[in-house]
Amino acid sequence: MGPANESTAAIGQTGFLSRIKIGGLLGYAAIWAFFGVFLIYPLIRLFYDAFTTAEGVFTFGNFIDFFTDTYYLKSLVNSILLGVGTVITTSVIGIAIAFLLLRYDFPGRGLFSYLSIIPMIMPPLVGVMGFVFIMGRAGTVNVILMDYFGFTQPVNFMYGIHGSSLVETLHLFP
Repeated sequence: MGPANESTAAIGQTGFLSRIKIGGLLGYAAIWAFFGVFLIYPLIRLFYDAFTTAEGVFTFGNFIDFFTDTYYLKSLVNSILLGVGTVITTSVIGIAIAFLLLRYDFPGRGLFSYLSIIPMIMPPLVGVMGFVFIMGRAGTVNVILMDYFGFTQPVNFMYGIHGSSLVETLHLFP
């Protein structure tokens, strides 16, 4: 009676494992199909378009045009500066907040910990619009400066690389 029970258990187990393998393989295939359609194909198309002309002829002309145009070079330098500046400032703020949360016990620490991740889960447009409403040319800070402190012109807090760096830093520091 022992061997029959073992073979029956083995047959039932094999059917279950094959169903798991088929389900896992289908899930695996679906993930790769998603990546293929929305990541791999667009990247291949991007590289193809970068190295070919409109007629489909291989060329480096697109890169020569990019690196000889001062407008594009200035944009590239600004993007690199913005990226490096954002990495540095987010690192400083993130490390300071992490040190504060890990080393010190203070009232509201748990709440502060949860509130510090809000910029990461909030859509970027909401953060940008909030900064524009608060620190833009007609924002709350400039209205206060002009009404109560006698400023005649609004201060440019937001527009330019410094404003982009501020918004990205406060959005990405978590």
